[in-house]
Amino acid sequence: MNLHPHILVVDCSDRDDLLTRRQFVWPIQRAIHGLASSIHLSRFTASSIRGYDAVIFSGCTLKDNGFVSRAKKLGWLKNAGIPLLGICAGHELVGIVFGGKLERLKTPVIGMENVKLEGKRVPGLEILGGVISAYHLNGNVVSLPKGFVCVGHSPKIRNEAMVYPELKVMGFQFHPEYMHGDLIPSFVRWACRKD
Repeated sequence: MNLHPHILVVDCSDRDDLLTRRQFVWPIQRAIHGLASSIHLSRFTASSIRGYDAVIFSGCTLKDNGFVSRAKKLGWLKNAGIPLLGICAGHELVGIVFGGKLERLKTPVIGMENVKLEGKRVPGLEILGGVISAYHLNGNVVSLPKGFVCVGHSPKIRNEAMVYPELKVMGFQFHPEYMHGDLIPSFVRWACRKD
């Protein structure tokens, strides 16, 4: 693993403004404690990942679904050979890119919910274990794409956390940057280590 992995955080908000960066991007950057640049999803291309060790896709506001139409243009990520982490909307975006289906929730999940994490199902992810109280801001959920292992669930959401171990791709439906920021550097360490 690089001593200080360089991470690209992609802002999945429809609006490219300071308020959404402050709410969804900056907390991720603070959790990493390292080199982290950011870019808005509207400007994110295959050339954007050059020089980075991993990419993290942020969440966005509850009724912001602009990322869905952009996900269809990101099929190249499946073969990019770079670790990916999706958070909330980013989790849904990663799921769509890899073949998952987006479903609108009848009742949004907002606030704290208990999530059972079962990282022991994937070697190296044992840190994802136990029940945590995690912050949610979800109007949608995504089904588990082929090749992924579900490593987290809650009474309201079946696919709270997913991982594709061979490709080093992970997603959290909840927001770990609030209250469980340690999960983000844990992903970076797992994804960027050289076996």
